[in-house]
Amino acid sequence: MFPITSSLAACRLLSATTFKLSSRSICSTPALYSGHNRWSKIHRGKAIEDKKKSMRFSKAVNEIIAAARKGGSDPTTNAALASALRSARSLDVPKDNISAALAKAAGPVQAEDALIANTYEALGPGNFPLIIETLSNSATRTAKNVKLILKDKGGRSAPVAYAFRKIGKVVLRPRESATCDQVYDDVIEAGAEELDGEFNTEDPSQTELEITTSPSTLSSVQISLSSAPQDHIILESGFEYVPADPDAPSPELNKDDEEQLEKLCKALGEDPDVDVVWTLRGRWEEE
Repeated sequence: MFPITSSLAACRLLSATTFKLSSRSICSTPALYSGHNRWSKIHRGKAIEDKKKSMRFSKAVNEIIAAARKGGSDPTTNAALASALRSARSLDVPKDNISAALAKAAGPVQAEDALIANTYEALGPGNFPLIIETLSNSATRTAKNVKLILKDKGGRSAPVAYAFRKIGKVVLRPRESATCDQVYDDVIEAGAEELDGEFNTEDPSQTELEITTSPSTLSSVQISLSSAPQDHIILESGFEYVPADPDAPSPELNKDDEEQLEKLCKALGEDPDVDVVWTLRGRWEEE
């Protein structure tokens, strides 16, 4: 990653194994039971996946509603909404769900529908810092759930904001026929702080550049880069928490703490009110 003020030269370009088992059953009952048991496992597995999918959809819809209520329903002038819409589409959220979310955001806000965004600081196993972002219609319920999960999974509430820096991040694909020089100039004029990535001079459409902004200028930078005459394509945009000191080594954890940290992050991620879990290694994603 390099600062915008740096020289232009910095802009660069199971296998599956099948086992066949031969066996002879003395009677037919075990085989029937085995088949029934297999179906039960498949059915249960599908139910779990359906539940996870439903929760992802619900979280994506809430992000759309919250972003639209805060910054308006026009994604070309609302960076948060544009990002929420792209995220929802990448998750294959049905168009009807997205339309219903936008309509709900435009309508009157009922007390029980008001979405509240909160941020919690915590230490996980091995004193590993975490930032937990939530979005729900009940701050009391959310706070209670987060504290219970932390307690149950070996974490605790603690001030850790000092270990992180909040930034704006934009992932950009240059417009057709744009040169490296032009993109570099556009990024500078938009007010970005850093630019990272390789510019494919042979096929700019295959180029993806990461742009860092301050949280307060994310929206204006995105609008500037995506509007005429720049007309670059915004692939992603949003806020991130990164290490306050990017050169500092991440805390080392033993095997047990690593496993417990994974269980904690998974439990938090499965809570309907938890939007994102940030660690010093980046955004937590279930493997």
